[in-house]
Amino acid sequence: MIALLLACTPSLVHVFIRRLLGQAIGRGVRIRFGTVIRAKRLEIGDHTTIGPLVYISAGDVKLGKFTSIRGPTFISCTAVNLGNNVRISSLVIVRSDKRKNAKLSVGHCSSIFPCCWIEPGEGIQIGEHVSIGGFSLIFTHAVWTSYIDGGPLLRAPVVIGDRTYIPWKVFVLPGVTIGRDCVIGAGAVVNKSVPDQTLAAGVPARVLRSPAFDVTDMAEKRRRAEEILANFAADNGTQLHEGVVEVEGRKYRLSNGGGDLKIHSDDVTIDLIKCRVNDAGLSKASTLTNYLRDYGIRLNPEEK
Repeated sequence: MIALLLACTPSLVHVFIRRLLGQAIGRGVRIRFGTVIRAKRLEIGDHTTIGPLVYISAGDVKLGKFTSIRGPTFISCTAVNLGNNVRISSLVIVRSDKRKNAKLSVGHCSSIFPCCWIEPGEGIQIGEHVSIGGFSLIFTHAVWTSYIDGGPLLRAPVVIGDRTYIPWKVFVLPGVTIGRDCVIGAGAVVNKSVPDQTLAAGVPARVLRSPAFDVTDMAEKRRRAEEILANFAADNGTQLHEGVVEVEGRKYRLSNGGGDLKIHSDDVTIDLIKCRVNDAGLSKASTLTNYLRDYGIRLNPEEK
């Protein structure tokens, strides 16, 4: 009943009452109108936004910093653990019976795009910097015809490794492990596990190439960083000059050589190789950090 009443209150009131109830709600959290959260244990990191019109029901709910869940979205399972800077789009359904293993875990800087259906009854673990494209399906339990009469039964967890790209309309079946740094072709049906660093596509999916893409050396990484900053400058009506660009009154400077590749701006530091940023960066330099997402660079806020 309390969860339903809180759903009708403004965000400031909603957050204030949950803190009074002893729940761990960070700074700058927004829980928008129509959002229902039913959880025995709730932890929400700084600057996370939920809603409007989001329903979450789980025993344990842990959401990292700068994470976003857009509504309408429905999540119901035993446990939900989302890392920092995770984005769940509208019209995503996460639903299973609340069994012991019915847990959804999503690593830092991963995204789940619109209209996905995820069934985590046996557990789903999604790594860091993973993209789950729209209209994709991930199931851990598959049965229809009676098992007694000889019907097939599939029941096993799904694991998706770090930095893997799953585009739109991919179907991942129970028991599949997709490795790190993989690319899956759009429309694929993945019924068998996929090794690390491979490109797989088709119905059913098969490995087409390994590695999925060529790894760049440091000189090429720097060239690409300069290209991104130059495009950022052009898209904002200015120019990159000697590694420096000024947008909205803030100057961004690319580090000079060495073994790192960082963008500096007063109290903001962005590490383009480690994909890390200090907390100030995600809020004060949001124009650039959001722009970097268009290049697959999703930044995890550094822990204090």
